Order: sequence, then structure tokens, then C-alpha cells
Amino acid sequence: MMALYWDSAGDSLNEADQLNTSALLFMAASLPSFGAAGYMPSIVMERPLFYRERDDGCYTVPAYLLYKVIEEGLLASGASLIGTILIYFGTGLSGSYGFFFLAYYQILLCGIALAYQVASVAPTMDAANTLLPVYSVTALFFSGILLRRQDIPIAFRWYSWTVFGRYGWQMMMLNHFGSDPQPPIFEDGDDLLNIIEYYDVAGDIGLDFRTHKILL
Repeated sequence: MMALYWDSAGDSLNEADQLNTSALLFMAASLPSFGAAGYMPSIVMERPLFYRERDDGCYTVPAYLLYKVIEEGLLASGASLIGTILIYFGTGLSGSYGFFFLAYYQILLCGIALAYQVASVAPTMDAANTLLPVYSVTALFFSGILLRRQDIPIAFRWYSWTVFGRYGWQMMMLNHFGSDPQPPIFEDGDDLLNIIEYYDVAGDIGLDFRTHKILL
């Protein structure tokens, strides 16, 4: 990603550049949920050991889950730090690096939690490897860029609000473009919209990511 989008996410007002940067942020927000598939084997392979040790009274289920969250969370923080530094500085993204890292890291943690959920109900590793990609790919279509949220048939639009990657992508979009980017250059019928409006990115999150000021 760093090599493909090298220094392409500057402050250009060109329509193509803004669309390309939106795609870059979309992939940055989507890939962690796919990468979390690597965490499933630990749950599947540890399941017999977990059952035996739990029955022996070695620990409770909450204690086991808490340990797994802490263990994987620490490992994920290092991987997220390296990945976000390469993407953010290599592609020339704007806004706060801290918010970009936070969005990426939170998406990865949600992906790990989802991987754990799939691994806990799947009878085998093969079944787990089938179920998780099915959900992740389905979520791509409802994240808001492959098909804009306002263009999704109303009967399916509710699903976009359940996709955790969409919230991370919105955070990255607001961080880079700001909550009110100019100029409005994207045509939507008879209206001209800016990039945030074009993708229906929600801006009422209580914080301006460029000024770091609380919005009232």
C-alpha cells in the first residue's frame, strides 16, 4: 500500500486524487479485519486444552478471555504501529497520526474479537476459514465506498451501520479531509458535494480531527 500510493495523498483538490485517497483509507480500514483471521488458529487449537483446564478448575472463562484480549492486544499494537507509520507517512496523509493509528488499531481489535467469535462456534479450522472471509467480504459492500450508503437499497441500508470497518473508515476520512472540506466538486444529481458529503460520512462524532477541538 505504501509503495502503490506513495506520496499520493497530499492536499490536492483534484477529484481523482480525493477519490484515490478515499480508496486508500478504505483499504486501510478493511485489511485489519481480514488480517485478524491469523488469530483464529490459537482458539481452535487451544480448545481441547481450554476444556480440560477449565474442568480442572485452573481458571474461569472470563479470566481466559481477559488474558487472550491482553495478549493479542499487545501484539496487535506493535503490528498496528509499524503498519500505520508506513502507510501514513509513506502516502502523505494529513490530519493527526494518533487518530489514524487509533482507528486502525480499534478495527484490528474488532477483527480479532470477530475471529474469536467465529473460531469459538466453528467445529473445525476449515469451517472457521470459510465463515470469516464470507462476513468480511460481505461487509465490504456495505462499508460505503464500493456502493455509496445512500445508493444502497433501503431494505439493506441498515446493515451498513453494523459494519465496524465503516466507523473506522469514517474516522480516517474526517481525520484526513476535515469535517467540512472544500470545494464541493462531486456531482450528485443537480447538487455539488464535497468528498465527505459524497460518501455520506457522518461528522457528528464530537471532535474536529484537524483542530482537535470539541465540537458543540
